[in-house]
Amino acid sequence: MNYTIITGNGTLTVKVSGSIDRGAVISSRSFVQSLIEKGYLNFILDMKNLGDEREMIYHVALINSFRNSVEQAGGRFTLLSASESLKCYLSLSGLGRLFPVTEKTERIA
Repeated sequence: MNYTIITGNGTLTVKVSGSIDRGAVISSRSFVQSLIEKGYLNFILDMKNLGDEREMIYHVALINSFRNSVEQAGGRFTLLSASESLKCYLSLSGLGRLFPVTEKTERIA
């Protein structure tokens, strides 16, 4: 899994791409913590280019890892541009209420 970081307007957008597995989810927590330690608190997670949708549980675990780390630090988290299949999975599983997806970068919830 690869990260692309874009900063602007006090917000950090993290675009993830490639394939995801258990190890990527585990290492994501320390990645987010390192960014928080640098002073970033407002995060947008863009997952539209993340592949390997066969294991949606890893996608949800990645979202949860980012969200928990950011919110525990007092920051704000937004999930942006998830794939259609991830949006469907979140909706069908009832997790869409916990992880709402937006297509607008102006909104940070």
